[in-house]
Amino acid sequence: MRIATLALGFAVTSCASPPPPAPVAAPAPEEPAARVVWSVPIVMENGVPVITAQIRDGETKFAIATGTSNHTLTKSFATAVRAPVSATRQSTTVNGVAADVETVEGVVSIKAANAEWRLQKVVALETDALDPRGIGGLLSPQALATNTTTVVLDFKSGALTLVEGDAALFATWFAGKFGDAQKLSLQRAAGLIYVDAKLGSAGAQRAKLDTASPRSRFAADALGVKVGADACVDGADLMAACLPGAATSIEALALGSTTFPGWEAVGIVSGDPTVGADILSNCVIAIGVGNDAHLVCR
Repeated sequence: MRIATLALGFAVTSCASPPPPAPVAAPAPEEPAARVVWSVPIVMENGVPVITAQIRDGETKFAIATGTSNHTLTKSFATAVRAPVSATRQSTTVNGVAADVETVEGVVSIKAANAEWRLQKVVALETDALDPRGIGGLLSPQALATNTTTVVLDFKSGALTLVEGDAALFATWFAGKFGDAQKLSLQRAAGLIYVDAKLGSAGAQRAKLDTASPRSRFAADALGVKVGADACVDGADLMAACLPGAATSIEALALGSTTFPGWEAVGIVSGDPTVGADILSNCVIAIGVGNDAHLVCR
């Protein structure tokens, strides 16, 4: 009888239900964050930043040109890739100069770094200055920006990057990548970008940012230099063989609290003062829509 009781007790014990598993905590929701949607390598060629990209079945180099209000194809490259150029003409700013151009209609997409981006506001320009350099167009970074996409030009590291996210998310992304570097607000007008530049003791003057200008240029009077009637500086302009003006050293150039000492600039008698690629190659430019643009120089 005792043996049967023990056997029964063992059977009852072995059939008991195991304790229920501990509840698994639900994963914390992911914090929203800005994300990179496109990044293309930048290289400097002859003092100008360029990317290599494809439109339709044609590959070419595009100069990054903040001094251009529209994306611009050379007429010869547009013809070679059968871009839909219409007879409609318009006036715009190309490389800092007013130009009469033709409208490119329909969808124009640019492909680079295993990604594709649709271009808006594309024009075609009749010019023989770019083709010998292997440049088939000018890419306007500010024309790439959208309500939720900021364009980051990091010339120091060599990348054009499109970052998607609202202003607050982008600010967090930017701070995480570039730290608490000093930011300088820029001004926008007619599709171009401007900054207050201080030339030594000569005071500040409003200067255009033009990444496709190999050399910075300022009013000759402000630089204290005289420009002869036939003076010109070779290699100072993307579209011209020489730039009317005279090269001179400047005491210092200040953009906000960042100073570039002992810089060489070009004194000009006409045209907009311009901060060019020679200075901007040490900087990062973040361009959003409207007046949302910032400059960080290291």
